[in-house]
Amino acid sequence: MINKLVIIFVFFTSFAYAEDFKCQHYTSAQANSWSCSHLGRETHKARLPDGKISDKTAFDQETIKRIEALLSQAELLYEEGHYAQAEQNYRQIIKKYASYTPSWIKFAQFYSAMDRDYDALQTLQYGLLKIPDNADIYHETGLVQVRLRLVPEAVISLAKAAVKAPENVHYSYVYAIALNSTRRPYKAIDVLQRAHQRQPDNIELLVALFSISEDLNKHNKALLFAKKIQEIDPDNDSIQHYMIELKETE
Repeated sequence: MINKLVIIFVFFTSFAYAEDFKCQHYTSAQANSWSCSHLGRETHKARLPDGKISDKTAFDQETIKRIEALLSQAELLYEEGHYAQAEQNYRQIIKKYASYTPSWIKFAQFYSAMDRDYDALQTLQYGLLKIPDNADIYHETGLVQVRLRLVPEAVISLAKAAVKAPENVHYSYVYAIALNSTRRPYKAIDVLQRAHQRQPDNIELLVALFSISEDLNKHNKALLFAKKIQEIDPDNDSIQHYMIELKETE
C-alpha cells in the first residue's frame, strides 16, 4: 500500500552539480523516517528487482537451486565480514553461470553495499555483454548510475528497462520518476498512463500520477487519481486528508 511506497530520487538537469541533488518524497502521512535509497548504504541483503527475472528460464530448476545456494553462501560470507571471500565467490558464480541474471545483479549489489558503486557499474556492464538488452540489468544499472550522479546515463538505462519489460510496471514507474525529476513531467505522465492501462489498480502508479498532476496544477486529474486510490485503499490517511482539505476549499 501507499505507506510502504519506497522513496525514489530526484534527478536534476544533466548539468547539475552533485551538491544540488536532493530527495523527492512520494510518501504518506504515516511515513516519517524515510532514507534516500539512492544515496544511502544498507547492510548487504541481496535483493532482486520487482517482477519476474527474465533469464531464469534458460536453466532447469535443479541448476537454479544450485546457483541460489551459492549466492546465499556468498551473501552469508559478506554478513560475517569475510568480504574478500564473498567477492571471490561471486566472481566464481558469474564465471560459471554467466547467463543467469540474478548473479550479476546480486554481485553488483554486493559492491554497492561495500560503497564500491563504480565496481558495481562495471559488473553490470559486463553482465550486459553476456546477457544483451536485459531489462533487469538495465534497471539495476540505472539505480547505480543515480548514486554515481551519472544522471543522463541513468535515465537512458531506466528507459531501456521500461521499454524492454513493459509488463514490469515498476520499471515504468521508476523511469517516470526519473523523467519528472529531470523536469519532463508530461513525458513522465505519458509513461505512467501507459503502465496504468496495463495495471489499473497499481497503487504505485496511481500515487505518482496523483502527485505529478498536483504539481502541474492539474487538479481535476489529480482528484480522479485520488478517488481511485481511495477506492483501492479506503483507509489511506494521505488521501483522506487531501479529500478533507479539498472540501474545505470548496
